[in-house]
Amino acid sequence: MGISKQSIDDLRNRSKISDFILSSTTGKLRGSKGMALCPFHGEKTASMSFTDEDNLFHCFGCKEGGDIYKYIQLINNVEFQESVEIAAEKYGFNLTYTDSKFESDQKNLIGSMSKIHNFFINNMKEGKSSESIDYLKSRDLDGTDIKEFRIGYAEKDEKSTNEFFKKNNLTKTDLKNLGLLSERGNFLFKNRIIFPITNLRNETVGFGGRALDDFGPKYINTAESSIYRKNRSLYFTSEFLSDLKKKKFVILVEGYFDVIAFNKLGFNNVASPSGTALTVQQINLLSRYTKEIYLCFDNDEAGDTATKRVLEIKNNQPSEINFFKLNLPKEFKDISELYESGPSDINKIINEKEDLVEFCINKIIDTDNTKKTFQEFKQISSFLSPLEKDLAIGY
Repeated sequence: MGISKQSIDDLRNRSKISDFILSSTTGKLRGSKGMALCPFHGEKTASMSFTDEDNLFHCFGCKEGGDIYKYIQLINNVEFQESVEIAAEKYGFNLTYTDSKFESDQKNLIGSMSKIHNFFINNMKEGKSSESIDYLKSRDLDGTDIKEFRIGYAEKDEKSTNEFFKKNNLTKTDLKNLGLLSERGNFLFKNRIIFPITNLRNETVGFGGRALDDFGPKYINTAESSIYRKNRSLYFTSEFLSDLKKKKFVILVEGYFDVIAFNKLGFNNVASPSGTALTVQQINLLSRYTKEIYLCFDNDEAGDTATKRVLEIKNNQPSEINFFKLNLPKEFKDISELYESGPSDINKIINEKEDLVEFCINKIIDTDNTKKTFQEFKQISSFLSPLEKDLAIGY
């Protein structure tokens, strides 16, 4: 499976290499030409030239150079085809694949996922589970919210679900290819509130399900599939990308209800790794649109550990990203509890964001155990740049 040469050429003509260079390193563009600090070797003076007219770059220091796709490859550590797909995603460009069967299969999978999502939405709309509606009401979400955030319900009784699959010619093989079956071949989602996981084109590619009984884990996600990769996917709502571009920062939270809570508080630029640990690939995806990431994980020891873990992966990024911690009032476990408690000054919390390194240092200084403090500092400092180490010692 490959991308047609015509698509590659058409996209190259539509794109600008400056969009990727200036979002990943420091530089200046004058007209269609510019100079920037080369991100591929350490330097203090700009030695990399680039031009939008030809979509080329060249570093006079390390001699690295090439076209826009080569730059995307190097900066994201990906193969050529993925670099083309990254550019296409940024500009909303529809690629044509040489293997028409693959392209057709992908469209069919997304089409099937959309049908299943609509089935879950109708279950909720038709009141198939008063328990699910009552639970959502307890989280301060009403019918309008359920509709806006496209929340669905997977029935406990599989009979109507299986009838739906049969009516729409969805076989066990289809469901497996969609990541909707367990290892034993059973349908994953039963008696669960369903949240749609979408790509940046707002196409449903997976689901997250919140259990309404004590059977099985509280939350489960779709299994891996060709349209849903857990380490690259995030949960967000339909206005995520437009609000992210407008506000120029992204807020990362832990769960589905946290994303919705921030949306209700006026911030759509919020995403969640959907209950899994934040990955380098997810940060790489976000770094294409912003260089400021605000962390608002749960207000407990596990949340603090997840926040500190970001130090381990932040310096693996090819570009400079600024990480901050949003500190919630101590009486609230997460942003959902804060939202559900009534009116709150969320802007104050955002304006008082704390630098991630400073947050981590403050956490270890709070302990009375001096030996433990220095042991944790040694661990943390191994993930810091030389400048951050100096700042950390100052803290």
